[in-house]
Amino acid sequence: MVAAQQTPTFNNSIAPIAVYENVTKEAMGVISFLKYISTNRAVRSASIHATEALNEHGARMYMRRDVYESISAVYQNKKEMAQLQTEDRRLVDKTIQLFHNCGHGLEQGKAEIFNQITFRLNELESLHRRNMVEMVNNMWFTPIELDGLPEAFFEGRLMRTSKRGTQLMVTTDSPDYGDVMQYARNSETRKQMMFAYNIRCKENISILQETVDLRRKRAQLFGYRSHAAFMLRSQMAQTPD
Repeated sequence: MVAAQQTPTFNNSIAPIAVYENVTKEAMGVISFLKYISTNRAVRSASIHATEALNEHGARMYMRRDVYESISAVYQNKKEMAQLQTEDRRLVDKTIQLFHNCGHGLEQGKAEIFNQITFRLNELESLHRRNMVEMVNNMWFTPIELDGLPEAFFEGRLMRTSKRGTQLMVTTDSPDYGDVMQYARNSETRKQMMFAYNIRCKENISILQETVDLRRKRAQLFGYRSHAAFMLRSQMAQTPD
């Protein structure tokens, strides 16, 4: 709809994108939240896939040249901009900045590299998110060590007998982790649980290393020395120094 406008204006080009952002962010909040709170692994997995689909759709929309040209036409229309209220002019500025962040304005060769980096970063983010949900550490605690947990926590839980007596299995899945950190009275139990939770997914180390490298390269395409400098340029701080 935005790209098809013969005479782009704030109302037919900028406003629809703002509405799109509001609607998708609201939906994203609900969908994404399920991967953190659902006790059903299938639901958490579906939440991840839906989040990835929405992210990819948004990324492709902001990479469209025809949409960018409509937004740019409004931004460069001095008469149109002069008639807008302060809030609306700021919205135009923010919208054009979003499109510039997606590689528009770069020369052809750099734009192609930018697109390759962006899609790879999206892949890495998705892989990182999946690992965080799917990689689970199992912990074993005695009932005394789990003192304070509600009765429902113990129902149907896997048990074993060891030299320490009867133990129950607790996973680093978000539901178990949240309950233990909130209700367990034993500080050592909470400490062990937090440690196990924070060292899970060692597979993500290489993903994070590649992400840092690609973000730096992306920032340098725009002439910035670091990802921090690139991201802060339009913020109040402006520079990381």
